[in-house]
Amino acid sequence: HVAGTNGKGSVCAMAFAALKQAGVRVGLFNSPHLVEPLDAIRIAEGGQDVLVAAEDWSALESEVATACGLTRDVAEEIASQETIALTTFELQVVTMLLLFARRMVDVAVVEVGLGGREDATNVLLEPAVCAISSIALDHENFLGPTEEDIARH
Repeated sequence: HVAGTNGKGSVCAMAFAALKQAGVRVGLFNSPHLVEPLDAIRIAEGGQDVLVAAEDWSALESEVATACGLTRDVAEEIASQETIALTTFELQVVTMLLLFARRMVDVAVVEVGLGGREDATNVLLEPAVCAISSIALDHENFLGPTEEDIARH
C-alpha cells in the first residue's frame, strides 16, 4: 500500500517489477488511470504479464455495481436507500480487489488515490507493507493546508 504526493507510482512500478521478476503472482493498481480504468491494472504470474481482457473488467465492474444496487451509469449517484453509493474511484477499487481475489494474486501492490483516512484503498485493513513517498502540498481541500496536516491525515 503506497501513499505520497510524488513518486508513489514509481515505487509501485518498481515493487511490481521486482515481484514479477521473482516469479510471484502479483497485481498492480495505479491511481489515477490514464484513459480508462483498466489502464491502472496489471497482473503478472511466473515472471510474465497476464492479460486482463476489457470484457472481464467490465463484467466484474457490473457485478460490483449490481451487488451495490447500482447500474454502471448511475454509480456516482445515490439511487435509493437500498443502494450503496460509490464514487467512480470506489467502484474501481472494489472491482480491482475482486479481480485480484479471483485471479488469486499473492501480492497486490496498491497505489492510494487522494490519500488520507477516507481514501478508498484503506479497505486494505492489514497490509503486509506500507510505503510513503515524498509528501507535498496537494489536495489541500481534502487533506489540509500544510504538509504536516497532509501527513497526519
